[in-house]
Amino acid sequence: MYSPRFHGSGTPSALVPLLAATLLIGFGCSSGNEPVKLTPGQAAAANANAGGNAATARPSAMTGDPHAGALGAAGSQSKPGGSLQFTVPEGWIVQTPTSAMRKAQFQLPKAANEPDDAQLILYYFGGEGGSKDDNLKRWAGQFVQPDGRSSQEVLVTSTRTVNGMNVTEASITGTFDAEMMPGQGDRTRRENWRMLAAIVETPTGPYYAKLMGPLPTVTRWEASFRQWVSSLHPSKG
Repeated sequence: MYSPRFHGSGTPSALVPLLAATLLIGFGCSSGNEPVKLTPGQAAAANANAGGNAATARPSAMTGDPHAGALGAAGSQSKPGGSLQFTVPEGWIVQTPTSAMRKAQFQLPKAANEPDDAQLILYYFGGEGGSKDDNLKRWAGQFVQPDGRSSQEVLVTSTRTVNGMNVTEASITGTFDAEMMPGQGDRTRRENWRMLAAIVETPTGPYYAKLMGPLPTVTRWEASFRQWVSSLHPSKG
């Protein structure tokens, strides 16, 4: 299966012009901005033919950055800093990361009768990004509960060990209501949304993975998200 490598610093020269031209979430293909759905075998072939560059895809309806505070650009060369490898599950759409804080970015196709796809972003901040509890509290604060309860009471967390790394996973459902770009004042409100997240404690600092989108769509991909988290492992390079 397709197992790209992502590092805590540095961006391959082939990606520099792409990243410089795409400062907003999502990146369109050059031919009509149509999404490219890759099976693991197709992704591996595309990666080899492109000299290691990730395939691009049309972004989902999400814009801005719902994660307010801990995030890196994709790289394939061995460099100092944190690094992870993983296996891309079947059906995920590989996107080109749109900022230097993103290690990987995926579009997860919407469930039937849903208006929006979901999006998964893996962030790395060079070993920084705030404490685990601060991030969980902030993420919960981005949701409003229809029954008026505190979202911190609704947030479900669990911990496990994945390939020698401590991982804290979180899940919450409700009305997403938060600034998409912190400090700019523009807020996005989406009812019946869900977040699945994982904080992965690596030897070079934490990585943050957030899957966001409509509840039915995120639930559709929950099993493959857990599978993806289980595939994370430190690079040996």
